[in-house]
Order: sequence, then structure tokens, then C-alpha cells
Amino acid sequence: MREDNLLAIRYRKYILTTNSQHDCPVYLNLAARMTLTGVNQLWVADITYIQLRAEFVFLAVVIDRYSAQGHRWALART
Repeated sequence: MREDNLLAIRYRKYILTTNSQHDCPVYLNLAARMTLTGVNQLWVADITYIQLRAEFVFLAVVIDRYSAQGHRWALART
């Protein structure tokens, strides 16, 4: 490849998408420090996308952290 003056294109394995060098305050993760003893003490949320044949849809879920059961969910195009 060097003799033919060809270059290999290298793709990055990891693309940096977060700027950690900012001036905004960073707050502690209080949920990580909690010791859960029962249901309805800590709810967490997650959002993800699902690829369908012709489009993407978004799925949002609210989960009770102690029981790991989903309490509410929503599916939408936007």
C-alpha cells in the first residue's frame, strides 16, 4: 500500500460525545448512595429508541429501583 501511495482509513472505536471540561456545577449521585428497604423509595427513568422496519420509535420507562418493575411507559415517534 505504501508503494502504491494508498492510505488506510482508520475509524475511531470510541467517539467522544460528552464534554467533561465545563464550568457547570457537578452534583452528587444521591441515588447511588441510597440503601433501599422497600418499594416506592426510588424511581428511575430510562429512554431508548427501537428501530422498526421503516422508522425509529422512542420508549420511555419509569422503573421502581427496589423491585425492578416498570410502573409507567410511553412509546412515541418523537
